[in-house]
This record gives sequence, structure tokens and C-alpha cells, in this order.
Amino acid sequence: MPTGTPTQVITRLVEEIARISKAPDWQAALLRQGISAMPRGPAELAIFLNSETERWSAAVRAFGATAD
Repeated sequence: MPTGTPTQVITRLVEEIARISKAPDWQAALLRQGISAMPRGPAELAIFLNSETERWSAAVRAFGATAD
């Protein structure tokens, strides 16, 4: 979302994504592609992304990987 997106727009989008993600036909379509939906609100997504960044940053440092 762009910075400054109104809260009511974000809330509506999160609600609609959650509703669609629960639809059996949508879940089946994702599973056929090897994907499982994990809908999250903005706060939960931020926590997840921060933890993944920390996790993979540690792995990159441990292996001494660098960007070329």
C-alpha cells in the first residue's frame, strides 16, 4: 500500500482478501499449484516479514554471501 492510504481502504482490502481466501474454490485452486493461503492483516504481515528478514539475514551472514 502506498504511504498515506486511508485506514478505511486498508481495512476493507484486508477484509475482502480474508473473505476470498476462505472460499473453498480459491483454496483448491491454490492447492493445485502447491500454495496454501495464509491471509494476514497489516500488523501480522509486518511481524512475519521482520522475522523472515532476520532469519534470512542471519543465514546470509553465516554463509558469507554477498550481492554482486
